[in-house]
Amino acid sequence: MRNIIQQIIALYPSDNLIIAMESGNNVSGRPGSLLPAPNGNPNSGLFQLINAQGVPEEAVSIYRIASIEITSST
Repeated sequence: MRNIIQQIIALYPSDNLIIAMESGNNVSGRPGSLLPAPNGNPNSGLFQLINAQGVPEEAVSIYRIASIEITSST
């Protein structure tokens, strides 16, 4: 999942995401970063989402993500 999220951050930095969690909850925002940063810790476990102004909104556990939808992509 970490590698997929890194690709989403690189390829779709300004697109909106809808993330479905295994609990049934959804979160949305733009891709921000992995926390802690992958270069400092190969076991990063949080995916930070940002808003349209680039302000960090919330972080979700990558181990609880059921699916990621990129709203502007097929």
